[in-house]
Amino acid sequence: MTTTTTTPTTTVPDRRTIIKSILRKIEEYSTGTVKDSHAFKDVGFNILDHVRSDTILRSALGIKYSTIRSASYYFIGDLSTQKLNRLKELRFDRWYGQQWWQTLMYKNVFTELGRDSAGRVTQMSVIKTDQMEIINDTRGNVKGYLQIISNADSKKFTQEFNKDNIVHFSFDNLGNSLWGESEIPVLQKVLFTKSIVEGFLAWRVQSNQFRPVIKIPDQLNVEDVEVYLNMLKSGMQDPTNFLVLQGDEAEISKLSEIEGFTELLKYVDNLRLEALAVLQVPPILVGILDNSNRSNAEYQIRYNFYTHIYSLFHELEDEVNNELLPKLGLNDITLKHSIIDAQGKKDLLDIAQKLGSVGANHTKLNKWLIDNGLDIPKDLLEEEVDDVAEGVEIGKNKSSNIKLDKNSDQHPSRQSHETNFAGGSRTK
Repeated sequence: MTTTTTTPTTTVPDRRTIIKSILRKIEEYSTGTVKDSHAFKDVGFNILDHVRSDTILRSALGIKYSTIRSASYYFIGDLSTQKLNRLKELRFDRWYGQQWWQTLMYKNVFTELGRDSAGRVTQMSVIKTDQMEIINDTRGNVKGYLQIISNADSKKFTQEFNKDNIVHFSFDNLGNSLWGESEIPVLQKVLFTKSIVEGFLAWRVQSNQFRPVIKIPDQLNVEDVEVYLNMLKSGMQDPTNFLVLQGDEAEISKLSEIEGFTELLKYVDNLRLEALAVLQVPPILVGILDNSNRSNAEYQIRYNFYTHIYSLFHELEDEVNNELLPKLGLNDITLKHSIIDAQGKKDLLDIAQKLGSVGANHTKLNKWLIDNGLDIPKDLLEEEVDDVAEGVEIGKNKSSNIKLDKNSDQHPSRQSHETNFAGGSRTK
Protein backbone atom coordinates (compact mmCIF):
# COMPACT_ATOMS: atom_id res chain seq x y z
CA MET A 1 0.00 0.00 0.00
CA THR A 2 1.37 3.32 -1.05
CA THR A 3 1.08 6.27 1.32
CA THR A 4 0.73 9.70 -0.26
CA THR A 5 1.84 12.75 1.70
CA THR A 6 0.41 16.19 0.86
CA THR A 7 2.45 19.29 1.27
CA PRO A 8 0.47 22.21 2.81
CA THR A 9 0.08 25.03 0.38
CA THR A 10 0.75 28.62 1.39
CA THR A 11 -1.50 31.35 0.12
CA VAL A 12 0.43 34.04 -1.67
CA PRO A 13 -1.14 37.47 -1.23
CA ASP A 14 -2.52 38.99 -4.37
CA ARG A 15 -0.26 41.68 -5.87
CA ARG A 16 -3.07 44.23 -5.76
CA THR A 17 -3.67 43.52 -2.07
CA ILE A 18 0.00 44.14 -1.30
CA ILE A 19 -0.01 47.41 -3.22
CA LYS A 20 -3.18 48.61 -1.45
CA SER A 21 -1.65 47.75 1.92
CA ILE A 22 1.53 49.65 1.10
CA LEU A 23 -0.39 52.67 -0.19
CA ARG A 24 -2.55 52.70 2.94
CA LYS A 25 0.52 52.66 5.17
CA ILE A 26 2.05 55.48 3.14
CA GLU A 27 -1.15 57.46 3.46
CA GLU A 28 -1.31 56.87 7.21
CA TYR A 29 2.28 58.01 7.58
CA SER A 30 1.91 61.09 5.40
CA THR A 31 -1.53 62.32 6.42
CA GLY A 32 -1.77 61.00 9.95
CA THR A 33 -5.10 59.29 9.33
CA VAL A 34 -6.00 55.74 10.23
CA LYS A 35 -8.89 53.58 9.15
CA ASP A 36 -12.25 54.62 10.64
CA SER A 37 -10.85 57.85 12.13
CA HIS A 38 -13.05 60.92 11.99
CA ALA A 39 -11.77 64.47 12.43
CA PHE A 40 -13.66 67.45 13.81
CA LYS A 41 -16.26 68.28 11.14
CA ASP A 42 -15.25 71.97 10.93
CA VAL A 43 -11.48 71.38 10.92
CA GLY A 44 -11.12 73.46 7.73
CA PHE A 45 -12.59 76.48 9.51
CA ASN A 46 -10.02 77.80 11.98
CA ILE A 47 -12.23 78.73 14.91
CA LEU A 48 -9.39 79.90 17.16
CA ASP A 49 -8.09 82.37 14.55
CA HIS A 50 -11.56 83.88 14.17
CA VAL A 51 -11.96 84.20 17.94
CA ARG A 52 -8.59 85.95 18.15
CA SER A 53 -9.30 88.37 15.29
CA ASP A 54 -13.00 89.25 15.56
CA THR A 55 -13.91 91.73 18.29
CA ILE A 56 -17.55 90.73 18.75
CA LEU A 57 -16.74 87.02 18.80
CA ARG A 58 -13.90 87.46 21.27
CA SER A 59 -15.91 89.69 23.60
CA ALA A 60 -19.02 87.46 23.50
CA LEU A 61 -17.06 84.32 24.39
CA GLY A 62 -15.07 86.28 26.98
CA ILE A 63 -18.32 87.35 28.67
CA LYS A 64 -19.56 83.77 28.69
CA TYR A 65 -16.29 82.57 30.19
CA SER A 66 -16.14 85.27 32.89
CA THR A 67 -19.78 84.65 33.83
CA ILE A 68 -19.13 80.92 34.14
CA ARG A 69 -15.96 81.40 36.18
CA SER A 70 -17.66 83.92 38.49
CA ALA A 71 -20.07 81.17 39.52
CA SER A 72 -18.67 78.77 42.06
CA TYR A 73 -18.72 75.00 41.71
CA TYR A 74 -18.62 72.54 44.58
CA PHE A 75 -18.78 68.83 45.31
CA ILE A 76 -21.34 66.90 47.28
CA GLY A 77 -21.29 63.28 48.44
CA ASP A 78 -18.76 61.31 50.43
CA LEU A 79 -16.21 64.10 50.76
CA SER A 80 -13.03 63.77 52.77
CA THR A 81 -9.81 65.72 53.13
CA GLN A 82 -8.02 63.01 51.14
CA LYS A 83 -10.37 63.39 48.17
CA LEU A 84 -10.20 67.17 48.22
CA ASN A 85 -6.40 66.97 48.28
CA ARG A 86 -6.54 64.59 45.32
CA LEU A 87 -8.49 67.14 43.28
CA LYS A 88 -5.94 69.76 44.27
CA GLU A 89 -3.04 67.54 43.21
CA LEU A 90 -4.66 67.04 39.80
CA ARG A 91 -5.05 70.83 39.43
CA PHE A 92 -8.77 70.37 38.89
CA ASP A 93 -9.56 74.09 38.93
CA ARG A 94 -6.93 74.82 36.28
CA TRP A 95 -8.30 72.01 34.10
CA TYR A 96 -11.83 73.30 34.73
CA GLY A 97 -10.98 76.73 33.31
CA GLN A 98 -9.13 75.36 30.28
CA GLN A 99 -11.89 72.96 29.31
CA TRP A 100 -14.46 75.79 29.28
CA TRP A 101 -12.63 77.55 26.43
CA GLN A 102 -12.73 74.33 24.41
CA THR A 103 -16.41 73.93 25.27
CA LEU A 104 -17.32 77.48 24.27
CA MET A 105 -15.35 77.42 21.02
CA TYR A 106 -15.60 73.82 19.80
CA LYS A 107 -18.37 72.21 21.91
CA ASN A 108 -15.90 69.34 22.41
CA VAL A 109 -13.29 68.72 25.11
CA PHE A 110 -10.53 66.11 24.97
CA THR A 111 -8.61 65.45 28.20
CA GLU A 112 -5.54 63.22 28.27
CA LEU A 113 -5.13 61.28 31.50
CA GLY A 114 -1.48 60.82 32.46
CA ARG A 115 -0.89 57.72 34.57
CA ASP A 116 1.92 56.38 36.72
CA SER A 117 3.30 52.83 36.54
CA ALA A 118 0.47 51.59 38.75
CA GLY A 119 -2.17 53.01 36.40
CA ARG A 120 -3.19 55.79 38.78
CA VAL A 121 -4.11 59.10 37.10
CA THR A 122 -1.57 61.76 38.04
CA GLN A 123 -2.22 64.47 35.45
CA MET A 124 -5.06 65.91 33.34
CA SER A 125 -4.15 67.77 30.12
CA VAL A 126 -6.62 69.45 27.76
CA ILE A 127 -5.84 68.82 24.07
CA LYS A 128 -6.85 71.28 21.34
CA THR A 129 -10.01 69.93 19.75
CA ASP A 130 -9.16 70.40 16.07
CA GLN A 131 -6.02 68.28 16.49
CA MET A 132 -8.05 65.22 17.49
CA GLU A 133 -9.70 62.40 15.57
CA ILE A 134 -12.05 59.75 16.92
CA ILE A 135 -11.45 56.13 15.90
CA ASN A 136 -14.62 54.04 16.00
CA ASP A 137 -16.04 50.86 14.52
CA THR A 138 -18.95 50.59 12.10
CA ARG A 139 -21.43 50.60 14.97
CA GLY A 140 -20.10 53.86 16.40
CA ASN A 141 -18.26 52.33 19.36
CA VAL A 142 -15.10 54.28 20.18
CA LYS A 143 -11.92 52.24 19.82
CA GLY A 144 -9.38 55.00 20.46
CA TYR A 145 -8.26 58.51 19.62
CA LEU A 146 -5.65 60.06 17.35
CA GLN A 147 -3.87 63.38 17.75
CA ILE A 148 -2.41 65.03 14.66
CA ILE A 149 -0.03 67.96 15.17
CA SER A 150 1.30 70.06 12.29
CA ASN A 151 4.49 72.09 12.68
CA ALA A 152 5.65 75.19 10.83
CA ASP A 153 7.12 73.07 8.02
CA SER A 154 3.70 71.47 7.38
CA LYS A 155 4.98 68.15 8.70
CA LYS A 156 2.48 66.09 10.66
CA PHE A 157 3.16 64.13 13.81
CA THR A 158 0.65 61.66 15.15
CA GLN A 159 0.00 60.05 18.49
CA GLU A 160 -2.60 57.35 19.08
CA PHE A 161 -4.33 57.04 22.45
CA ASN A 162 -6.09 54.17 24.11
CA LYS A 163 -9.72 55.11 24.78
CA ASP A 164 -9.16 54.73 28.54
CA ASN A 165 -6.54 57.50 28.50
CA ILE A 166 -8.78 60.11 26.84
CA VAL A 167 -11.96 61.58 28.26
CA HIS A 168 -14.10 63.19 25.55
CA PHE A 169 -16.95 65.59 26.36
CA SER A 170 -19.34 66.59 23.57
CA PHE A 171 -22.06 69.25 23.67
CA ASP A 172 -24.89 70.14 21.29
CA ASN A 173 -25.02 66.79 19.50
CA LEU A 174 -27.48 67.84 16.79
CA GLY A 175 -27.34 64.48 15.04
CA ASN A 176 -26.08 61.07 16.03
CA SER A 177 -22.42 61.99 15.57
CA LEU A 178 -19.85 61.38 18.29
CA TRP A 179 -18.82 65.01 17.83
CA GLY A 180 -20.49 68.01 19.41
CA GLU A 181 -21.29 70.85 17.02
CA SER A 182 -19.97 74.37 17.46
CA GLU A 183 -22.20 77.30 16.52
CA ILE A 184 -19.26 79.46 15.39
CA PRO A 185 -18.85 77.95 11.87
CA VAL A 186 -22.48 78.97 11.24
CA LEU A 187 -21.21 82.56 11.46
CA GLN A 188 -18.62 82.09 8.70
CA LYS A 189 -20.52 84.23 6.19
CA VAL A 190 -21.41 86.85 8.81
CA LEU A 191 -17.82 87.15 10.02
CA PHE A 192 -16.46 87.30 6.47
CA THR A 193 -18.93 90.03 5.45
CA LYS A 194 -18.33 92.00 8.64
CA SER A 195 -14.56 91.92 8.14
CA ILE A 196 -14.94 93.27 4.59
CA VAL A 197 -17.22 96.13 5.65
CA GLU A 198 -15.11 97.00 8.69
CA GLY A 199 -11.96 96.95 6.56
CA PHE A 200 -13.58 99.26 4.03
CA LEU A 201 -14.73 101.67 6.75
CA ALA A 202 -11.22 101.69 8.24
CA TRP A 203 -9.78 102.51 4.82
CA ARG A 204 -12.46 105.18 4.40
CA VAL A 205 -11.44 106.90 7.62
CA GLN A 206 -7.73 106.50 6.91
CA SER A 207 -7.85 107.85 3.34
CA ASN A 208 -10.65 110.36 3.98
CA GLN A 209 -12.57 109.23 0.88
CA PHE A 210 -14.55 106.57 -0.84
CA ARG A 211 -13.03 104.95 -3.91
CA PRO A 212 -12.54 107.87 -6.36
CA VAL A 213 -13.48 107.94 -10.03
CA ILE A 214 -10.74 109.62 -12.06
CA LYS A 215 -11.09 110.85 -15.66
CA ILE A 216 -7.77 111.67 -17.32
CA PRO A 217 -7.75 114.27 -20.16
CA ASP A 218 -6.65 112.89 -23.52
CA GLN A 219 -3.81 115.37 -23.93
CA LEU A 220 -2.10 114.31 -20.67
CA ASN A 221 1.03 112.25 -21.34
CA VAL A 222 1.87 109.00 -19.51
CA GLU A 223 4.58 110.56 -17.31
CA ASP A 224 2.20 113.22 -15.99
CA VAL A 225 -0.46 110.57 -15.25
CA GLU A 226 1.99 108.53 -13.19
CA VAL A 227 3.04 111.59 -11.17
CA TYR A 228 -0.59 112.52 -10.65
CA LEU A 229 -1.58 109.04 -9.43
CA ASN A 230 1.41 108.84 -7.08
CA MET A 231 0.37 112.14 -5.52
CA LEU A 232 -3.18 110.80 -5.05
CA LYS A 233 -1.89 107.63 -3.37
CA SER A 234 0.30 109.64 -1.00
CA GLY A 235 -2.76 111.75 -0.21
CA MET A 236 -4.66 108.62 0.77
CA GLN A 237 -1.97 107.72 3.28
CA ASP A 238 -1.84 111.27 4.64
CA PRO A 239 -5.05 113.29 4.11
CA THR A 240 -3.20 116.52 5.05
CA ASN A 241 -1.01 116.40 1.92
CA PHE A 242 -1.58 119.06 -0.74
CA LEU A 243 -2.22 118.14 -4.36
CA VAL A 244 -0.16 120.39 -6.67
CA LEU A 245 -1.02 119.91 -10.34
CA GLN A 246 0.34 121.41 -13.56
CA GLY A 247 -1.53 121.75 -16.85
CA ASP A 248 -5.01 120.39 -17.45
CA GLU A 249 -6.61 119.11 -14.25
CA ALA A 250 -8.10 115.64 -14.21
CA GLU A 251 -11.71 115.21 -13.10
CA ILE A 252 -12.10 113.36 -9.80
CA SER A 253 -14.90 112.75 -7.35
CA LYS A 254 -14.85 115.03 -4.30
CA LEU A 255 -12.71 113.75 -1.45
CA SER A 256 -15.11 115.07 1.20
CA GLU A 257 -18.19 113.09 0.14
CA ILE A 258 -19.31 110.59 2.81
CA GLU A 259 -22.63 109.33 1.43
CA GLY A 260 -23.58 105.88 2.73
CA PHE A 261 -21.31 106.01 5.79
CA THR A 262 -24.21 105.84 8.30
CA GLU A 263 -25.89 103.02 6.39
CA LEU A 264 -22.69 100.96 6.45
CA LEU A 265 -22.38 101.43 10.22
CA LYS A 266 -25.96 100.23 10.66
CA TYR A 267 -25.18 97.22 8.47
CA VAL A 268 -22.20 96.33 10.68
CA ASP A 269 -24.46 96.61 13.76
CA ASN A 270 -26.93 94.22 12.17
CA LEU A 271 -24.14 91.73 11.49
CA ARG A 272 -23.01 92.01 15.11
CA LEU A 273 -26.54 91.39 16.38
CA GLU A 274 -26.82 88.34 14.13
CA ALA A 275 -23.58 86.96 15.58
CA LEU A 276 -24.73 87.62 19.15
CA ALA A 277 -28.05 85.89 18.47
CA VAL A 278 -26.24 82.72 17.38
CA LEU A 279 -23.90 82.92 20.38
CA GLN A 280 -26.87 83.55 22.73
CA VAL A 281 -25.32 86.64 24.32
CA PRO A 282 -27.59 89.68 24.96
CA PRO A 283 -26.35 92.78 23.05
CA ILE A 284 -26.39 94.87 26.22
CA LEU A 285 -23.60 92.71 27.69
CA VAL A 286 -21.20 93.78 24.92
CA GLY A 287 -22.21 97.45 25.09
CA ILE A 288 -24.84 97.50 22.32
CA LEU A 289 -27.83 99.19 23.94
CA ASP A 290 -30.24 98.55 21.03
CA ASN A 291 -33.09 100.50 22.71
CA SER A 292 -32.67 98.42 25.85
CA ASN A 293 -34.41 99.49 29.03
CA ARG A 294 -34.34 98.07 32.52
CA SER A 295 -37.16 95.58 32.06
CA ASN A 296 -36.10 93.95 28.79
CA ALA A 297 -32.41 94.04 29.78
CA GLU A 298 -33.26 92.08 32.93
CA TYR A 299 -35.28 89.61 30.88
CA GLN A 300 -32.45 89.12 28.37
CA ILE A 301 -29.87 88.48 31.09
CA ARG A 302 -31.85 86.64 33.78
CA TYR A 303 -34.20 84.52 31.74
CA ASN A 304 -32.26 84.09 28.52
CA PHE A 305 -28.52 84.35 29.08
CA TYR A 306 -28.47 82.71 32.52
CA THR A 307 -30.71 79.90 31.25
CA HIS A 308 -28.15 79.26 28.50
CA ILE A 309 -25.31 79.19 31.05
CA TYR A 310 -27.24 76.83 33.35
CA SER A 311 -27.80 74.44 30.45
CA LEU A 312 -24.02 74.36 29.86
CA PHE A 313 -23.53 73.70 33.58
CA HIS A 314 -25.99 70.82 33.44
CA GLU A 315 -24.27 69.21 30.45
CA LEU A 316 -20.82 69.57 32.00
CA GLU A 317 -21.98 68.10 35.31
CA ASP A 318 -23.32 65.06 33.46
CA GLU A 319 -20.00 64.57 31.62
CA VAL A 320 -17.77 65.12 34.67
CA ASN A 321 -19.84 62.99 37.05
CA ASN A 322 -20.27 60.06 34.65
CA GLU A 323 -17.07 60.14 32.59
CA LEU A 324 -14.21 61.91 34.39
CA LEU A 325 -14.62 61.38 38.14
CA PRO A 326 -15.00 57.56 37.91
CA LYS A 327 -11.69 57.37 36.01
CA LEU A 328 -10.09 59.44 38.79
CA GLY A 329 -11.39 57.00 41.39
CA LEU A 330 -13.80 59.63 42.73
CA ASN A 331 -17.13 58.16 41.67
CA ASP A 332 -18.75 58.73 45.07
CA ILE A 333 -18.71 62.53 44.80
CA THR A 334 -20.72 64.79 42.49
CA LEU A 335 -19.92 68.14 40.87
CA LYS A 336 -22.51 70.90 41.30
CA HIS A 337 -22.69 74.56 40.22
CA SER A 338 -24.03 77.40 42.31
CA ILE A 339 -26.71 79.87 41.27
CA ILE A 340 -25.33 82.86 39.34
CA ASP A 341 -28.28 85.18 39.77
CA ALA A 342 -28.59 86.98 43.12
CA GLN A 343 -32.35 87.29 42.66
CA GLY A 344 -32.49 83.57 41.95
CA LYS A 345 -30.83 82.86 45.29
CA LYS A 346 -33.31 85.10 47.07
CA ASP A 347 -36.26 83.40 45.37
CA LEU A 348 -34.92 79.98 46.36
CA LEU A 349 -34.51 81.03 49.99
CA ASP A 350 -38.03 82.50 50.05
CA ILE A 351 -39.43 79.15 48.90
CA ALA A 352 -37.36 77.36 51.55
CA GLN A 353 -38.69 79.67 54.26
CA LYS A 354 -42.26 78.96 53.20
CA LEU A 355 -41.62 75.22 53.14
CA GLY A 356 -40.10 75.46 56.59
CA SER A 357 -43.16 77.30 57.85
CA VAL A 358 -45.37 74.33 57.02
CA GLY A 359 -43.10 71.85 58.75
CA ALA A 360 -40.83 70.60 55.97
CA ASN A 361 -38.08 68.21 57.06
CA HIS A 362 -35.04 70.42 57.49
CA THR A 363 -32.46 67.82 56.56
CA LYS A 364 -34.27 67.15 53.28
CA LEU A 365 -34.88 70.87 52.82
CA ASN A 366 -31.18 71.59 53.22
CA LYS A 367 -30.35 68.89 50.65
CA TRP A 368 -32.91 70.38 48.28
CA LEU A 369 -31.24 73.79 48.56
CA ILE A 370 -27.83 72.30 47.79
CA ASP A 371 -29.16 70.29 44.84
CA ASN A 372 -30.67 73.49 43.41
CA GLY A 373 -27.39 75.38 43.47
CA LEU A 374 -27.11 76.98 46.91
CA ASP A 375 -23.66 76.17 48.27
CA ILE A 376 -24.32 75.92 52.01
CA PRO A 377 -22.88 73.62 54.73
CA LYS A 378 -24.53 70.21 54.69
CA ASP A 379 -25.50 70.28 58.39
CA LEU A 380 -26.60 73.92 58.54
CA LEU A 381 -30.27 73.14 59.26
CA GLU A 382 -29.89 69.80 61.02
CA GLU A 383 -29.61 71.17 64.56
CA GLU A 384 -31.92 73.35 66.58
CA VAL A 385 -31.14 77.05 66.34
CA ASP A 386 -31.59 79.18 69.43
CA ASP A 387 -33.83 82.20 69.17
CA VAL A 388 -31.89 85.33 68.39
CA ALA A 389 -32.68 88.88 69.29
CA GLU A 390 -35.80 90.13 67.53
CA GLY A 391 -36.15 86.78 65.69
CA VAL A 392 -39.30 84.72 65.42
CA GLU A 393 -40.14 81.22 64.29
CA ILE A 394 -41.90 80.68 60.98
CA GLY A 395 -45.54 79.70 61.31
CA LYS A 396 -46.98 77.61 64.10
CA ASN A 397 -44.59 74.67 63.85
CA LYS A 398 -42.54 74.95 67.03
CA SER A 399 -40.00 72.42 65.79
CA SER A 400 -39.02 74.69 62.92
CA ASN A 401 -35.31 75.48 62.85
CA ILE A 402 -35.56 78.42 60.42
CA LYS A 403 -35.65 81.84 62.06
CA LEU A 404 -36.56 85.21 60.57
CA ASP A 405 -35.45 88.59 61.76
CA LYS A 406 -37.77 91.58 61.68
CA ASN A 407 -36.47 92.71 58.26
CA SER A 408 -37.56 89.51 56.50
CA ASP A 409 -40.51 89.71 54.10
CA GLN A 410 -41.99 86.69 55.94
CA HIS A 411 -41.88 88.36 59.38
CA PRO A 412 -45.40 89.06 60.75
CA SER A 413 -44.52 92.69 61.29
CA ARG A 414 -43.74 93.05 57.55
CA GLN A 415 -47.17 91.83 56.42
CA SER A 416 -49.20 94.52 54.73
CA HIS A 417 -52.25 96.00 56.48
CA GLU A 418 -55.22 97.96 55.24
CA THR A 419 -57.43 100.45 57.06
CA ASN A 420 -61.12 99.63 57.67
CA PHE A 421 -63.96 102.12 57.94
CA ALA A 422 -63.80 102.17 61.72
CA GLY A 423 -60.33 103.66 61.61
CA GLY A 424 -58.53 100.49 62.68
CA SER A 425 -56.39 98.18 60.57
CA ARG A 426 -56.55 94.54 59.68
CA THR A 427 -54.13 92.13 58.05
CA LYS A 428 -54.74 91.34 54.39
